[in-house]
Amino acid sequence: MRTKTLLLSMIVMIAACTQSTIYHHYEPVDDNGWSRTDTIQYELPTIPEDGDYHISLGLRYNELFPYQGLWIVAETSLHHPTASYLDTLYFRTTDKDGRPTGKGLSLVQADTLLTTLHMQKGQKGQVCLRHIMIREVLPGIKDIGVKLEVKK
Repeated sequence: MRTKTLLLSMIVMIAACTQSTIYHHYEPVDDNGWSRTDTIQYELPTIPEDGDYHISLGLRYNELFPYQGLWIVAETSLHHPTASYLDTLYFRTTDKDGRPTGKGLSLVQADTLLTTLHMQKGQKGQVCLRHIMIREVLPGIKDIGVKLEVKK
């Protein structure tokens, strides 16, 4: 009986933790690097209820990424009702001593909050990302992701 109660409690906790995530998706970056002209687009699903939502970015990179951070422009467009937001974000990839800020061994995973938006039930939209670094093509970036979750 105690095992069943423990198992049920674990299932409820797992379900509670995942319910706040509405969308979480990564797009791969070209093996030759992320070109400044390459825009990565994500289609956000229909919002289930009015509320505040976090939009976070995830970055997977390796030792070939030559910088301590990454400048990204994010364009978020929402529909029904229409709204658009343009954000510039500095995504720190290493600390002051050059150690990766994320977790992982051969591939580092790092996440950062892009913005918090008040969204209405029935809205959907897109997030488009592009880098604005001086270097035209950035090596070492493998995947870039977007996560949309209910603000707790």
